Amino acid sequence: MKIRRKKEILLGSLFILFSLIYSLPPCWAVSGSDFEYHGYFRAGSGSTLHGGDQLCFQQPAIPGNEFRLGNECSIYGEAALTAWHLKAAEPKPDYFKSNVRISYAPQGVTTNESLAPSLGLPEAYIEAGNLNGSPLSYWVGKRFYRDAYLNIDDFFYFADASGSGAGVKSIPTPLGGLDLAILTESGIGALPVQYGRSRILFFDARIFGVKITQTDLLDFWAGYGAVSGGNVTGGGSIPGATGAVIGVKYDHQLKGGWNRISLLRGSGVMQGLTLNGTFLGNPNPGNSYDTQNSAGRWRVVEDLSLQPFSFIGIQFAGIYETWKTGSADSYSGKWTSLAIRPTYYINDYYSVDIEGGYSWVTLPGSDTTQLTRVAIAPTIHIKPEILARPVLRIFLADTFGKETSYGVQGEVWF
Repeated sequence: MKIRRKKEILLGSLFILFSLIYSLPPCWAVSGSDFEYHGYFRAGSGSTLHGGDQLCFQQPAIPGNEFRLGNECSIYGEAALTAWHLKAAEPKPDYFKSNVRISYAPQGVTTNESLAPSLGLPEAYIEAGNLNGSPLSYWVGKRFYRDAYLNIDDFFYFADASGSGAGVKSIPTPLGGLDLAILTESGIGALPVQYGRSRILFFDARIFGVKITQTDLLDFWAGYGAVSGGNVTGGGSIPGATGAVIGVKYDHQLKGGWNRISLLRGSGVMQGLTLNGTFLGNPNPGNSYDTQNSAGRWRVVEDLSLQPFSFIGIQFAGIYETWKTGSADSYSGKWTSLAIRPTYYINDYYSVDIEGGYSWVTLPGSDTTQLTRVAIAPTIHIKPEILARPVLRIFLADTFGKETSYGVQGEVWF
Protein backbone atom coordinates (compact mmCIF):
# COMPACT_ATOMS: atom_id res chain seq x y z
CA MET A 1 0.00 0.00 0.00
CA LYS A 2 2.85 2.37 0.85
CA ILE A 3 4.52 1.72 -2.53
CA ARG A 4 1.23 2.28 -4.36
CA ARG A 5 0.65 5.46 -2.36
CA LYS A 6 4.10 6.77 -3.27
CA LYS A 7 3.43 6.05 -6.96
CA GLU A 8 0.14 7.95 -6.80
CA ILE A 9 1.83 10.92 -5.13
CA LEU A 10 4.62 10.88 -7.72
CA LEU A 11 2.22 10.65 -10.67
CA GLY A 12 0.03 13.36 -9.19
CA SER A 13 3.01 15.64 -8.67
CA LEU A 14 4.19 15.12 -12.24
CA PHE A 15 0.70 15.87 -13.55
CA ILE A 16 0.55 19.13 -11.56
CA LEU A 17 4.06 20.08 -12.70
CA PHE A 18 3.30 19.55 -16.39
CA SER A 19 -0.04 21.34 -16.01
CA LEU A 20 1.74 24.36 -14.55
CA ILE A 21 4.38 24.33 -17.30
CA TYR A 22 1.86 24.24 -20.12
CA SER A 23 -0.34 26.87 -18.48
CA LEU A 24 2.53 29.36 -18.24
CA PRO A 25 3.31 31.77 -21.11
CA PRO A 26 5.92 30.20 -23.43
CA CYS A 27 8.62 32.76 -22.62
CA TRP A 28 11.14 30.91 -24.78
CA ALA A 29 9.03 31.41 -27.91
CA VAL A 30 8.34 34.56 -29.91
CA SER A 31 5.09 35.72 -31.44
CA GLY A 32 3.22 38.82 -32.48
CA SER A 33 5.38 41.91 -32.86
CA ASP A 34 8.46 39.89 -31.82
CA PHE A 35 8.25 37.84 -35.02
CA GLU A 36 8.85 39.24 -38.51
CA TYR A 37 8.48 37.68 -41.94
CA HIS A 38 10.29 39.25 -44.88
CA GLY A 39 10.94 37.91 -48.30
CA TYR A 40 11.10 38.07 -52.05
CA PHE A 41 9.76 36.00 -54.90
CA ARG A 42 9.02 36.17 -58.56
CA ALA A 43 6.94 33.71 -60.53
CA GLY A 44 5.44 33.61 -63.97
CA SER A 45 4.99 31.80 -67.23
CA GLY A 46 6.08 32.49 -70.77
CA SER A 47 6.45 31.22 -74.30
CA THR A 48 8.09 32.13 -77.60
CA LEU A 49 6.55 33.19 -80.86
CA HIS A 50 7.76 29.89 -82.31
CA GLY A 51 6.11 27.81 -79.56
CA GLY A 52 7.58 26.07 -76.57
CA ASP A 53 8.71 27.48 -73.24
CA GLN A 54 10.07 30.97 -72.80
CA LEU A 55 13.77 31.29 -73.62
CA CYS A 56 16.19 33.40 -71.57
CA PHE A 57 19.64 34.59 -72.64
CA GLN A 58 22.82 35.26 -70.71
CA GLN A 59 26.24 36.51 -71.70
CA PRO A 60 29.17 34.18 -70.85
CA ALA A 61 31.44 34.68 -67.82
CA ILE A 62 29.49 37.51 -66.17
CA PRO A 63 27.50 37.73 -62.93
CA GLY A 64 23.88 38.78 -62.57
CA ASN A 65 21.15 38.63 -65.18
CA GLU A 66 21.38 41.44 -67.70
CA PHE A 67 18.22 43.17 -68.92
CA ARG A 68 16.04 41.03 -66.67
CA LEU A 69 12.63 42.36 -67.74
CA GLY A 70 11.15 39.42 -69.67
CA ASN A 71 14.40 37.48 -69.22
CA GLU A 72 13.63 35.38 -66.11
CA CYS A 73 12.51 31.86 -66.90
CA SER A 74 12.16 30.27 -63.47
CA ILE A 75 10.52 30.79 -60.12
CA TYR A 76 12.79 32.17 -57.42
CA GLY A 77 12.06 33.20 -53.87
CA GLU A 78 13.39 33.83 -50.38
CA ALA A 79 11.59 33.60 -47.06
CA ALA A 80 13.34 35.47 -44.25
CA LEU A 81 12.26 34.90 -40.64
CA THR A 82 13.37 37.13 -37.77
CA ALA A 83 12.76 36.43 -34.08
CA TRP A 84 13.31 39.29 -31.63
CA HIS A 85 14.37 37.72 -28.36
CA LEU A 86 14.91 41.18 -26.89
CA LYS A 87 13.51 43.98 -29.03
CA ALA A 88 15.09 47.41 -29.14
CA ALA A 89 12.80 50.08 -27.68
CA GLU A 90 13.65 53.43 -26.10
CA PRO A 91 14.86 54.13 -23.51
CA LYS A 92 16.33 50.59 -23.57
CA PRO A 93 17.70 49.96 -27.07
CA ASP A 94 19.41 46.64 -26.26
CA TYR A 95 18.42 43.87 -28.64
CA PHE A 96 18.95 40.20 -29.48
CA LYS A 97 17.55 38.64 -32.64
CA SER A 98 17.99 35.53 -34.77
CA ASN A 99 17.54 35.40 -38.54
CA VAL A 100 16.95 32.51 -40.93
CA ARG A 101 16.46 32.85 -44.69
CA ILE A 102 15.37 29.99 -46.94
CA SER A 103 15.68 30.23 -50.72
CA TYR A 104 13.90 28.17 -53.36
CA ALA A 105 14.31 27.98 -57.13
CA PRO A 106 12.08 25.39 -58.84
CA GLN A 107 11.78 25.50 -62.61
CA GLY A 108 8.01 25.80 -62.46
CA VAL A 109 7.40 23.10 -65.04
CA THR A 110 4.99 20.90 -63.07
CA THR A 111 2.22 21.51 -60.57
CA ASN A 112 3.61 19.38 -57.74
CA GLU A 113 7.25 20.10 -58.35
CA SER A 114 9.81 18.84 -55.86
CA LEU A 115 11.73 21.58 -54.05
CA ALA A 116 14.38 19.29 -52.59
CA PRO A 117 17.11 19.97 -55.20
CA SER A 118 16.45 23.72 -55.19
CA LEU A 119 16.18 24.60 -51.50
CA GLY A 120 18.95 26.68 -49.96
CA LEU A 121 19.90 28.32 -46.68
CA PRO A 122 21.71 31.56 -47.58
CA GLU A 123 21.32 33.05 -44.09
CA ALA A 124 21.26 31.78 -40.52
CA TYR A 125 22.77 34.13 -37.96
CA ILE A 126 22.28 35.66 -34.51
CA GLU A 127 22.79 39.35 -33.77
CA ALA A 128 22.96 41.41 -30.57
CA GLY A 129 23.60 45.09 -30.11
CA ASN A 130 23.47 48.32 -28.13
CA LEU A 131 24.30 46.44 -24.95
CA ASN A 132 24.78 48.59 -21.86
CA GLY A 133 24.54 51.74 -23.93
CA SER A 134 27.30 50.72 -26.36
CA PRO A 135 26.79 51.60 -30.07
CA LEU A 136 28.33 48.28 -31.12
CA SER A 137 26.46 45.28 -32.47
CA TYR A 138 27.70 41.73 -33.00
CA TRP A 139 26.70 38.87 -35.28
CA VAL A 140 27.70 35.23 -35.75
CA GLY A 141 26.59 32.81 -38.46
CA LYS A 142 25.98 32.70 -42.19
CA ARG A 143 24.61 35.74 -43.98
CA PHE A 144 24.22 37.86 -47.05
CA TYR A 145 26.96 40.43 -46.42
CA ARG A 146 26.57 42.80 -49.33
CA ASP A 147 25.49 46.28 -50.30
CA ALA A 148 24.40 47.99 -53.52
CA TYR A 149 22.02 46.25 -55.92
CA LEU A 150 21.50 46.93 -59.64
CA ASN A 151 17.84 46.16 -60.28
CA ILE A 152 17.98 46.09 -64.10
CA ASP A 153 20.67 43.38 -64.05
CA ASP A 154 19.79 41.58 -60.78
CA PHE A 155 23.35 42.14 -59.61
CA PHE A 156 24.90 42.98 -56.22
CA TYR A 157 27.90 44.89 -57.51
CA PHE A 158 29.47 46.48 -54.40
CA ALA A 159 30.84 45.00 -51.14
CA ASP A 160 29.54 41.45 -51.65
CA ALA A 161 31.39 39.24 -49.15
CA SER A 162 28.52 36.87 -48.35
CA GLY A 163 29.65 33.83 -46.37
CA SER A 164 29.89 32.37 -42.87
CA GLY A 165 31.67 33.99 -39.97
CA ALA A 166 31.30 36.76 -37.40
CA GLY A 167 31.44 40.53 -37.25
CA VAL A 168 31.28 43.72 -35.21
CA LYS A 169 29.33 46.70 -36.52
CA SER A 170 29.30 50.46 -35.86
CA ILE A 171 32.74 50.86 -34.30
CA PRO A 172 33.09 54.66 -33.81
CA THR A 173 35.69 56.40 -36.03
CA PRO A 174 36.12 60.03 -37.17
CA LEU A 175 34.61 59.08 -40.54
CA GLY A 176 31.68 57.10 -39.17
CA GLY A 177 30.78 53.60 -38.07
CA LEU A 178 33.36 50.95 -39.01
CA ASP A 179 32.14 47.38 -39.65
CA LEU A 180 34.64 44.52 -39.32
CA ALA A 181 34.04 40.86 -40.18
CA ILE A 182 35.86 37.58 -40.73
CA LEU A 183 34.16 35.31 -43.25
CA THR A 184 34.82 31.97 -44.92
CA GLU A 185 33.45 30.28 -48.01
CA SER A 186 34.31 26.99 -49.64
CA GLY A 187 32.67 27.74 -52.96
CA ILE A 188 31.15 25.39 -55.49
CA GLY A 189 33.65 22.82 -56.66
CA ALA A 190 35.97 23.29 -53.68
CA LEU A 191 38.56 20.51 -53.66
CA PRO A 192 39.33 18.16 -50.75
CA VAL A 193 42.88 18.56 -49.42
CA GLN A 194 44.70 16.91 -46.53
CA TYR A 195 43.48 19.55 -44.07
CA GLY A 196 39.87 19.60 -45.26
CA ARG A 197 38.10 21.24 -48.20
CA SER A 198 39.79 24.22 -49.78
CA ARG A 199 38.29 27.51 -48.66
CA ILE A 200 38.94 31.22 -48.53
CA LEU A 201 39.37 33.12 -45.26
CA PHE A 202 38.45 36.78 -45.72
CA PHE A 203 38.94 39.83 -43.50
CA ASP A 204 36.39 42.54 -44.33
CA ALA A 205 36.31 46.24 -43.38
CA ARG A 206 33.75 48.81 -44.50
CA ILE A 207 32.65 52.34 -43.62
CA PHE A 208 29.41 53.43 -45.26
CA GLY A 209 27.61 56.76 -45.33
CA VAL A 210 30.54 59.16 -44.95
CA LYS A 211 28.80 62.50 -45.39
CA ILE A 212 30.27 65.05 -47.81
CA THR A 213 27.15 67.20 -48.11
CA GLN A 214 23.51 66.72 -47.21
CA THR A 215 22.98 64.85 -50.49
CA ASP A 216 26.42 63.35 -51.13
CA LEU A 217 27.85 60.28 -49.38
CA LEU A 218 30.87 58.01 -49.77
CA ASP A 219 31.11 54.28 -49.00
CA PHE A 220 34.46 52.51 -48.56
CA TRP A 221 35.16 48.76 -48.70
CA ALA A 222 38.42 46.85 -48.29
CA GLY A 223 39.34 43.25 -47.58
CA TYR A 224 42.06 40.62 -47.65
CA GLY A 225 41.59 36.93 -48.44
CA ALA A 226 43.80 33.86 -48.23
CA VAL A 227 43.52 30.26 -49.36
CA SER A 228 45.81 27.66 -47.84
CA GLY A 229 47.39 25.18 -50.23
CA GLY A 230 47.74 21.44 -49.94
CA ASN A 231 47.71 18.09 -51.68
CA VAL A 232 44.40 17.25 -53.29
CA THR A 233 42.85 13.90 -52.45
CA GLY A 234 43.35 11.71 -55.50
CA GLY A 235 46.39 13.59 -56.79
CA GLY A 236 47.68 17.03 -57.59
CA SER A 237 48.03 20.01 -55.32
CA ILE A 238 46.62 23.49 -54.77
CA PRO A 239 49.03 26.37 -54.26
CA GLY A 240 48.43 28.74 -51.40
CA ALA A 241 47.26 32.12 -52.62
CA THR A 242 46.10 35.48 -51.36
CA GLY A 243 44.10 38.40 -52.68
CA ALA A 244 42.58 41.74 -51.80
CA VAL A 245 39.68 44.01 -52.71
CA ILE A 246 39.22 47.74 -52.43
CA GLY A 247 36.27 49.82 -53.50
CA VAL A 248 34.66 53.22 -53.22
CA LYS A 249 31.09 54.24 -54.02
CA TYR A 250 29.86 57.81 -54.48
CA ASP A 251 26.15 58.23 -53.70
CA HIS A 252 24.32 61.39 -54.75
CA GLN A 253 20.70 61.57 -53.60
CA LEU A 254 18.17 62.65 -56.24
CA LYS A 255 14.47 63.26 -56.27
CA GLY A 256 12.89 59.83 -55.93
CA GLY A 257 16.21 58.03 -56.23
CA TRP A 258 19.99 58.29 -56.52
CA ASN A 259 23.06 58.41 -58.73
CA ARG A 260 25.73 55.92 -57.58
CA ILE A 261 29.16 55.58 -59.15
CA SER A 262 31.40 52.73 -57.98
CA LEU A 263 35.00 51.79 -58.64
CA LEU A 264 36.35 48.42 -57.45
CA ARG A 265 39.60 46.51 -57.76
CA GLY A 266 40.07 42.83 -56.91
CA SER A 267 43.33 40.89 -57.05
CA GLY A 268 44.54 37.32 -56.54
CA VAL A 269 41.89 34.97 -55.18
CA MET A 270 39.59 37.98 -54.76
CA GLN A 271 39.66 38.95 -58.43
CA GLY A 272 36.02 37.88 -58.77
CA LEU A 273 35.05 40.43 -56.05
CA THR A 274 33.09 37.74 -54.16
CA LEU A 275 33.94 34.83 -51.85
CA ASN A 276 31.92 32.03 -53.39
CA GLY A 277 34.54 30.82 -55.85
CA THR A 278 32.01 30.34 -58.66
CA PHE A 279 33.14 33.45 -60.52
CA LEU A 280 36.57 32.20 -61.59
CA GLY A 281 38.09 32.91 -58.19
CA ASN A 282 39.27 29.59 -56.70
CA PRO A 283 42.84 28.33 -57.01
CA ASN A 284 43.30 25.56 -59.57
CA PRO A 285 45.53 22.49 -59.40
CA GLY A 286 48.69 22.99 -61.42
CA ASN A 287 48.75 26.77 -61.04
CA SER A 288 51.76 28.27 -59.34
CA TYR A 289 51.53 30.71 -56.46
CA ASP A 290 52.69 33.56 -58.70
CA THR A 291 50.22 32.65 -61.46
CA GLN A 292 47.27 32.51 -59.10
CA ASN A 293 48.16 35.80 -57.44
CA SER A 294 48.50 37.54 -60.80
CA ALA A 295 44.71 37.50 -61.23
CA GLY A 296 42.95 40.84 -61.18
CA ARG A 297 39.73 42.69 -62.01
CA TRP A 298 38.58 46.28 -62.40
CA ARG A 299 34.89 47.14 -62.15
CA VAL A 300 33.15 50.45 -62.78
CA VAL A 301 29.39 50.76 -62.29
CA GLU A 302 27.02 53.65 -62.95
CA ASP A 303 23.69 53.09 -61.14
CA LEU A 304 21.04 55.77 -61.73
CA SER A 305 17.48 55.71 -60.44
CA LEU A 306 15.23 58.77 -60.28
CA GLN A 307 11.66 59.95 -60.59
CA PRO A 308 11.77 63.56 -61.86
CA PHE A 309 7.99 63.72 -62.20
CA SER A 310 5.19 61.80 -60.50
CA PHE A 311 4.34 60.08 -63.81
CA ILE A 312 7.89 59.24 -64.99
CA GLY A 313 10.55 56.96 -63.49
CA ILE A 314 13.97 56.19 -64.98
CA GLN A 315 16.55 53.50 -64.23
CA PHE A 316 19.92 53.39 -65.97
CA ALA A 317 22.86 51.00 -65.59
CA GLY A 318 26.34 51.17 -67.07
CA ILE A 319 29.01 48.52 -66.37
CA TYR A 320 32.60 48.14 -67.47
CA GLU A 321 34.82 45.29 -66.31
CA THR A 322 38.16 43.91 -67.35
CA TRP A 323 39.77 40.87 -65.74
CA LYS A 324 42.53 38.30 -65.79
CA THR A 325 41.87 35.09 -63.90
CA GLY A 326 45.44 34.04 -63.21
CA SER A 327 44.94 30.59 -64.67
CA ALA A 328 47.79 28.83 -66.45
CA ASP A 329 46.53 30.01 -69.86
CA SER A 330 46.21 33.66 -68.70
CA TYR A 331 42.47 33.69 -69.30
CA SER A 332 41.22 37.27 -69.53
CA GLY A 333 38.11 39.12 -70.57
CA LYS A 334 36.21 42.38 -70.92
CA TRP A 335 32.53 43.22 -70.34
CA THR A 336 30.66 46.40 -71.25
CA SER A 337 26.93 46.80 -70.61
CA LEU A 338 24.38 49.61 -70.99
CA ALA A 339 20.70 49.44 -70.05
CA ILE A 340 17.80 51.81 -69.47
CA ARG A 341 14.28 51.27 -68.15
CA PRO A 342 11.84 54.22 -68.30
CA THR A 343 8.46 53.77 -66.62
CA TYR A 344 5.31 55.75 -67.46
CA TYR A 345 2.75 55.82 -64.63
CA ILE A 346 -0.74 56.05 -66.10
CA ASN A 347 -2.34 56.40 -62.67
CA ASP A 348 -1.94 55.09 -59.11
CA TYR A 349 -2.15 51.43 -60.15
CA TYR A 350 -1.25 51.11 -63.84
CA SER A 351 2.04 51.76 -65.64
CA VAL A 352 4.14 50.70 -68.62
CA ASP A 353 7.81 49.66 -68.37
CA ILE A 354 10.07 49.77 -71.41
CA GLU A 355 13.57 48.31 -71.14
CA GLY A 356 16.42 48.29 -73.62
CA GLY A 357 19.94 46.99 -73.22
CA TYR A 358 23.08 46.20 -75.15
CA SER A 359 26.23 44.43 -73.92
CA TRP A 360 29.35 42.90 -75.38
CA VAL A 361 31.80 40.44 -73.84
CA THR A 362 35.28 39.74 -75.19
CA LEU A 363 36.97 36.47 -74.24
CA PRO A 364 40.30 35.07 -75.44
CA GLY A 365 40.15 32.68 -78.37
CA SER A 366 36.64 33.70 -79.39
CA ASP A 367 34.79 36.53 -81.07
CA THR A 368 33.08 39.22 -79.05
CA THR A 369 29.60 38.07 -78.05
CA GLN A 370 26.80 40.60 -78.06
CA LEU A 371 23.37 40.71 -76.44
CA THR A 372 20.66 43.18 -77.45
CA ARG A 373 17.23 43.15 -75.83
CA VAL A 374 14.12 45.29 -75.84
CA ALA A 375 11.09 44.57 -73.65
CA ILE A 376 7.76 46.22 -72.94
CA ALA A 377 5.64 45.35 -69.92
CA PRO A 378 2.22 46.80 -69.03
CA THR A 379 2.16 46.60 -65.24
CA ILE A 380 -0.18 46.74 -62.26
CA HIS A 381 1.67 48.17 -59.24
CA ILE A 382 0.88 48.87 -55.59
CA LYS A 383 1.93 52.54 -55.90
CA PRO A 384 3.57 54.73 -58.56
CA GLU A 385 7.20 54.43 -57.43
CA ILE A 386 10.14 52.79 -59.22
CA LEU A 387 10.91 50.10 -56.65
CA ALA A 388 7.41 49.68 -55.22
CA ARG A 389 6.33 46.05 -55.01
CA PRO A 390 4.26 43.91 -55.51
CA VAL A 391 3.73 44.21 -59.26
CA LEU A 392 1.89 42.08 -61.82
CA ARG A 393 3.01 42.42 -65.43
CA ILE A 394 2.61 41.04 -68.93
CA PHE A 395 5.64 41.34 -71.18
CA LEU A 396 6.84 41.10 -74.75
CA ALA A 397 10.62 40.83 -75.13
CA ASP A 398 12.74 40.61 -78.24
CA THR A 399 16.35 39.38 -78.27
CA PHE A 400 17.47 40.44 -81.72
CA GLY A 401 18.69 37.53 -83.81
CA LYS A 402 17.71 34.98 -81.18
CA GLU A 403 14.04 34.86 -80.11
CA THR A 404 10.93 36.82 -79.15
CA SER A 405 9.22 35.88 -75.90
CA TYR A 406 5.99 36.85 -74.20
CA GLY A 407 4.43 35.98 -70.88
CA VAL A 408 3.27 37.08 -67.44
CA GLN A 409 5.13 37.61 -64.17
CA GLY A 410 4.48 38.65 -60.60
CA GLU A 411 7.18 40.03 -58.31
CA VAL A 412 7.20 41.14 -54.68
CA TRP A 413 9.64 42.02 -51.92
CA PHE A 414 8.77 43.06 -48.40
